[in-house]
Amino acid sequence: MQVGSWFVQELKKASPGEGGSSLTRQWRTVVLGARYRELEKLSGEFEEWWLRKSLPEPLSEAAFAALLNELERRITYLGEPLALVESDQVQRKALLRSRPPLMEGEEVAFFQLTVSPEIRVVLHRMRNRNRKTEKIPFVLSYSVLERLVNDVVEIVGGIETQ
Repeated sequence: MQVGSWFVQELKKASPGEGGSSLTRQWRTVVLGARYRELEKLSGEFEEWWLRKSLPEPLSEAAFAALLNELERRITYLGEPLALVESDQVQRKALLRSRPPLMEGEEVAFFQLTVSPEIRVVLHRMRNRNRKTEKIPFVLSYSVLERLVNDVVEIVGGIETQ
């Protein structure tokens, strides 16, 4: 069983209905988590999804750049492709956002993926309305969540050899 399928099965066991909660699970060398509002048969409404992996030593600039490139190249299936918008090579922090974002009248909505130095990758949905940016819930089908988990785990797993 792949990690994405396993994580989705763990979510389905956690809480089948409304109410909202969070789930944290370890898979080999990574810790996966999600905060959710509602889980249904084929999808979930999430507040955030994240992955964390501790490394024995900090990433080199080249390994960090390769990690960001792979995330940008492979995560294309959220409805809006992600593009790198900010990167601090010294601090090993980065921000990827939907490019282009979803625009509805005066409102702009986008996915935001943050990457921090201890290899923490966090997905949020953001909304900018009247010059105020806030986190909003987002719906992912379990098949998209499974693919996201598999891709990010594979990408993060490959950085040790770089």
